[in-house]
Amino acid sequence: MNIIEQVAIGLVPIIIGFIAGRVWERAKLLLKFNYIRRLIAGQGRIQIVVSSVEISRFKSSSEGSGVISHVQVPPNVLYMPMPEGRAIAKLTSLLHKVNPKIRVQLVTPQHHDPEIPTLSIGGPSVNTFSGKILSADFPEFRIEYPATRRARYGGQFFETHRDSSNMIIRDYGFIFLTRTARGAPCLVLCGIRAFGTAMAVELLGKLPTRSEAAKLIRQGRKSLIVAEGRVDGLEEAAVSLAFCREVHDERR
Repeated sequence: MNIIEQVAIGLVPIIIGFIAGRVWERAKLLLKFNYIRRLIAGQGRIQIVVSSVEISRFKSSSEGSGVISHVQVPPNVLYMPMPEGRAIAKLTSLLHKVNPKIRVQLVTPQHHDPEIPTLSIGGPSVNTFSGKILSADFPEFRIEYPATRRARYGGQFFETHRDSSNMIIRDYGFIFLTRTARGAPCLVLCGIRAFGTAMAVELLGKLPTRSEAAKLIRQGRKSLIVAEGRVDGLEEAAVSLAFCREVHDERR
């Protein structure tokens, strides 16, 4: 037996161990996120309906010139609260982790396709698609505008907290599970403030697989799942499950 054969034989168990390790890690990942995998099972693409703040023009001051001019904003250049931009990035990463081959499309409410699974980011004030879904399927839910300090669902209230300098230090996020007009799975992820939207996405990615919330998502049952968490400056922290309830559709 020459040295090349000896090296090859020595590499076999290493390669087998490496492949087995990768397969095992993938299996653990799929088990961990089986509720999300069930949600998008058999789908080649999924869409995220993004939030945006309508700004058609704004004032721009050129450095050192002191001249202020109006700058036209192209319709496909969107502005949104920073936590919701972060939430979209985290959600896209989560979906690719569950299914690396799935195509994630970012769309505006006007270009939503009801035939495919939909994840809608942001509440009614920044996303008209979310507003329509909540109004039609969850009419008991309300965010109290314009103060935007608390939300309620039936007799349940969720209130943000602020410190002495008016900084938000606690927010709530909401995951609404329903279906589109064509029967595709639909999740609306929003918050009282934008931090809550990011909390809803974070909670979606870390639900215990045997929890009631994960079970509701896995079975595609119409439901409301609530996240709560702390806000440290510009970031969310200590996000946890606060509330979970199946919603029975009395119209059926």
